[in-house]
Amino acid sequence: LIPAYTNGAESYPLGRIIHGSGILKETKDFYAAQLLQGPPLVVDTEWLLVGHVDEYLSYVPANTPRGWKLLVGSPEMGRQMLLDAQAAGNGATIMHEGKYWAFPPGPAAISIDDVLANTGLMEATQEAQAVIDDELQKVVDAVGLAPDEIIEMPFIFEHVQSGGGVYLLAYQPGTVNSLVMGNTIVIPKPFGPQIGGEDIFEADLEARLGTAASGLGSDGQGLDIFFADNWDLY
Repeated sequence: LIPAYTNGAESYPLGRIIHGSGILKETKDFYAAQLLQGPPLVVDTEWLLVGHVDEYLSYVPANTPRGWKLLVGSPEMGRQMLLDAQAAGNGATIMHEGKYWAFPPGPAAISIDDVLANTGLMEATQEAQAVIDDELQKVVDAVGLAPDEIIEMPFIFEHVQSGGGVYLLAYQPGTVNSLVMGNTIVIPKPFGPQIGGEDIFEADLEARLGTAASGLGSDGQGLDIFFADNWDLY
């Protein structure tokens, strides 16, 4: 569900159903028949390997008249953070250190320089950003979100082949796909490059989500953030 909102003459006091592509006709008809939480807002998820809405959209409480803000995956922000780290002389720093890929099996550790030099990763990241921009606009138009009600979650994407097609999948842990319980958020541990003794992706999220900077939480003072290692689980 999109949390409760009112936009002009449209009001969804109990939230509004949102779903992606690939829904069974029977399920789609069931969603469409709901009166209090429908009609559903449909966004494109066909481009994703898993195909879930929460691979690029989720929500957090905020001390605002609406009461919540939208988290959105930001491939471009993830790329820019790596470029900034490289420009600061940290291109040799390793990300995904100590982790292993399952398919194909092998070490996941890679330098910032090698990530940015990988044209496939950069193309996938650019493609993901273009689709996310289009789909985000659907949500913005439906809900009436202002720019300061949208919070970017940085991570880049890769291409994955499956069933004869090519899809996109988060190359870094997709931090937008988080678990929110009241003012607490559990975020997939990003395993980003350690610079100055801290993971730059964790530090960025703590600064923007865990402080008063974004007005999150019921008191606007930020969320309680926990990073969970779910690399091998997901």
